[in-house]
Amino acid sequence: MHKLKIKPELLSLLSSTEFSTFSSDELSEAYLKLDINPALSKKRVQQFINRNIERLMSAGLVIEEQTRSGTAKHYHITNKFHPANYSVGSPHGNRLPNDLVNTKSNTSCFSNLKKQLQIHKLDLLTTISETEEYEVLSNKLPNQREELQELYNDARIRYSKTLGRIKAIELLLSKCLA
Repeated sequence: MHKLKIKPELLSLLSSTEFSTFSSDELSEAYLKLDINPALSKKRVQQFINRNIERLMSAGLVIEEQTRSGTAKHYHITNKFHPANYSVGSPHGNRLPNDLVNTKSNTSCFSNLKKQLQIHKLDLLTTISETEEYEVLSNKLPNQREELQELYNDARIRYSKTLGRIKAIELLLSKCLA
């Protein structure tokens, strides 16, 4: 079975208890508040959220709740929403902006690095939750321990890489402030 890739920012929102039931607008507003990428307009975020809701529904990870006509559609996370059925994709703001490479201004350098640091910290938290979930699932499903161990190991490798990125950016930030 092909695992659905979910951006870590979206995954962190969907994993929170606040979004066990949600509308497209509620999820879009929360996504915009993450302030991931200033280039993302409200319209683009709404389109992104709607596309992902459709993907999640077709994978059976989210279902549409029955509502009164005239009200906004609400969605509910299903029991299938666990790490065995999805994988963490790349962050929405994964690439460093071109102006970071060419900048001469410490303020611009600092601002761009802080944004990148936020993205990596969010990715780190997602990976930590993923590894914890694999441990829990491994205890609950001992007959799938071997497969879960492989997924756990992959998550630990991503965790280590992300931690390295965070340390590198924090070092650069300290140089920007100097």
